[in-house]
Amino acid sequence: MTDMKVEMQKQMDNMEKGKLDVPPENQSRKELKGDETKEEILDHLCLTDDVVAERFEEFGPNEIKHEEKTVLAMWVAQFTGTMPVMIEIALILTGILGDWIDFVIIAIMLIVNAVVGFHEEYKATKALSEVEGKLNDAERIQCWRKKDGKPAKVAIKSEEIVPGDVIVVFGGDVVPADG
Repeated sequence: MTDMKVEMQKQMDNMEKGKLDVPPENQSRKELKGDETKEEILDHLCLTDDVVAERFEEFGPNEIKHEEKTVLAMWVAQFTGTMPVMIEIALILTGILGDWIDFVIIAIMLIVNAVVGFHEEYKATKALSEVEGKLNDAERIQCWRKKDGKPAKVAIKSEEIVPGDVIVVFGGDVVPADG
């Protein structure tokens, strides 16, 4: 077995025995027994300011990255995929052969395909913008981090979350994750 498989198997065995082994990178490996208090678990899991700064430097802000497309670019993209190109080739061939009824049917099919594809992409882009707006405008996120060597609940912006943070989430909250 590879080292990764051995490590995964060890983690699975520990989980079955009720043991948690989730060490943050800023502490030595410590196995949890399952009878720890909330404070002991938080002390084990919470990140220090130094680790937060390192991870923020390594991973950057917690935000969804995507390129903004113009409406024209979205429309043109509807004619450049595999299926539209095949329909366009069929359109050209029927035009060359002079089969005008099929030409009109294929042209309508191409236009309907582009309109439906554009509409769906436009809706998806608007939905993504709304989600980004909610996350950006959301209240601060509650998070457990180490302050002065002890776990403390702090309020941070969603962009400041780093991998390994212990986030407090309530029902109805927007989960601040970028995937």
